[in-house]
Amino acid sequence: MYLEEIDKKALEYGLHMRLVNENDAEKIILLRTDSRLSKHIHSTDTVLENQISYIKNYKLRESAGIEYYFAFSLTEKPEPIGFYRIYNIDFENKTFTIGSWVFEQNIQENIPILSDILVKEFGFDLLKLKTCFFDVRSKNKKVFKYHMLFSPVFIREDEEENNFFYLSKENFEENKKRIFKFLI
Repeated sequence: MYLEEIDKKALEYGLHMRLVNENDAEKIILLRTDSRLSKHIHSTDTVLENQISYIKNYKLRESAGIEYYFAFSLTEKPEPIGFYRIYNIDFENKTFTIGSWVFEQNIQENIPILSDILVKEFGFDLLKLKTCFFDVRSKNKKVFKYHMLFSPVFIREDEEENNFFYLSKENFEENKKRIFKFLI
């Protein structure tokens, strides 16, 4: 039910949004190990069978409603161009975490941003959660600058220069409208 609603919204922007499946394992490895894309993300196991096993285990968490891993494609091209995850879903405290955000390099710049907004809307609007956690490496200047547009609250920085933040639903909604003006 949730996915149909968010995919309908994605289609308005020329995107298709679906849940990851085992057939995506090779593309996930390809994107997450591309040296141009992986500078600021956690390393990924390059063994295809291990990625398939990870996806099988993820599907159990998806069935439990505590994690969703999305594949994005253009409406005119079914092959995924990027992936994004929502995890650590805590319905009691109304929180979630976003991450594993990786997209092909040679696509329109607004597509990953639209995916970010759609994933946050999934957590805030469809799952009815109130707080989104995320981290950004200090050296990832472009992504850092983008996330600051939402006015998140800084939590801390670790020894690897990961900056941890949280974003309230209110800040997201307030800033989303302004950001959309530049995207569409």
